[in-house]
Amino acid sequence: MKEIYMKKKIVLMFLVLLCSAAFAQTRYTREFRKAYSAPEEIVSLSKTMSFSQALVIFNDLSKKFLHKIIVDPQQRKFSIDVEVNRIHWMDALERILRKHDLWYKEHPDYFEIVDAVEEGTTPSVSQKKARIAFHTREVVFSAIFFETNNSRLREAGMSWDFFRGKDVNMSTRMTAADAKQGLYEIQVSPSLDFGSLLAIFKALERKQVGEVIASPQITVKSGEEGRIQVGSDIAVTIRDFAGNSITQFFSTGSIISVKPTVVRYDSIDFINLDLNIERSNSAGGTAGLEIKKSSAKTSVFLLDGEETIIGGLY
Repeated sequence: MKEIYMKKKIVLMFLVLLCSAAFAQTRYTREFRKAYSAPEEIVSLSKTMSFSQALVIFNDLSKKFLHKIIVDPQQRKFSIDVEVNRIHWMDALERILRKHDLWYKEHPDYFEIVDAVEEGTTPSVSQKKARIAFHTREVVFSAIFFETNNSRLREAGMSWDFFRGKDVNMSTRMTAADAKQGLYEIQVSPSLDFGSLLAIFKALERKQVGEVIASPQITVKSGEEGRIQVGSDIAVTIRDFAGNSITQFFSTGSIISVKPTVVRYDSIDFINLDLNIERSNSAGGTAGLEIKKSSAKTSVFLLDGEETIIGGLY
């Protein structure tokens, strides 16, 4: 029986550092504000507010956070006609400008409101694609391949059902008397982190109840597919219809293909995981090389930092 323990966590710190580097080079914060916004940078505006009134608010925030003023040479007074509800002030400004076919030019000491038809005032297609790519979240996916035998688990008085309990506490405790008799005690806690669980699996391995096959980790961009293999590729030579020799490679070992999608709902991050998990090895058979394979394909929907167990590969 195989048990695979997984944990996912969004790497916010990595995104913040990346944004900081971009800000230092371009002096723009349109990317940085997506990764971090101070509470006082969040604004709400009524759609009936005049553009000049909104500009006073934006100007104060711009002076505070960007050390630049915002100038509207034409002193426009139309209603902004955009309902702004708790978003970053720069996003609100850009949304209002797009609504009225306006944009801004950045000068060393100020921003100038201009018509969007002027050259260089609207983001290019490449800039829009880069902005979308920047906002994409990344997911760290950790797993443990643990192989055990159900009979040995039962002999030890254990069941994998303890991982599914919500109200139990997990720890390992062994004494000299326990070691002599081959007895030990395991308790489970839902607050246990990934490293502690790996240590517990290692403890089970030392007691020869099971074996940790691999504990891979991979970072994947939301919406993209990642793959990690702990094993080797087997070369097999075959012949095509013309009699030519062709070498094909087959992947074996502990293989995980994962496609995470980060979904944010009501300020809570969820992660939808499309998983394809395989454990395989090669062996000589009567008909030639044989690849013994067990696999699981599933989709799970979890909270950021939540764990799940997939069992029964063998």
